[in-house]
Amino acid sequence: MKKIIVLIIGISMMALGTAICNTTGLGIDPFNALCVAFSELFMIQLGTMVLILQALLAIFVFIFDRKKLGIGTLVPMILFGYFLQFFNWSIPQLIGLSTNLFFNTFLFLVGMMIIAIGMSTYMECGIGMVPYDCLSFVIGERINKNPFTFRVAIDITVAIVAFMLGGPINIGTVLLAFFTGPLINYFRRKLPRQFFATN
Repeated sequence: MKKIIVLIIGISMMALGTAICNTTGLGIDPFNALCVAFSELFMIQLGTMVLILQALLAIFVFIFDRKKLGIGTLVPMILFGYFLQFFNWSIPQLIGLSTNLFFNTFLFLVGMMIIAIGMSTYMECGIGMVPYDCLSFVIGERINKNPFTFRVAIDITVAIVAFMLGGPINIGTVLLAFFTGPLINYFRRKLPRQFFATN
């Protein structure tokens, strides 16, 4: 039960950070940019498209390393959208909208840090990850390389595909593609182990 609570805290932080980044207008993360592109291309509701892409990736992960899937896979897929919807509404109410590039850049970097801490928290629970987050671990562990190196490569590739399909790519997407993986790697080493103990 303790890990579930920590998992939900991590998910809420991811949603909060994403909403902060969205508020700045500087771009969204590569995977969600790809989802937006496919959603508009096939005229399918965004939430449905996210679930379709995650389900397709889940098949790949299940074939090569099913241990990566678990309750920590399902809970984020169910709750993240609702948390993000709440924060997308509430954050602009609290901080307003700004046209100041310096302020928006600072705010975006804060949001990016919160996303990385939230992702580190939910990953460290060790009870499963969403399929997209599993990809770099599946590849890295199979060839004995740092999975966060592949996280950067996957994010960059997905960002390029999203851009080619007309997805909402901006400078913030590039920052998230290059720095999310290394930041997660850093924060996973810094998080207190007692948060994830089962006793």
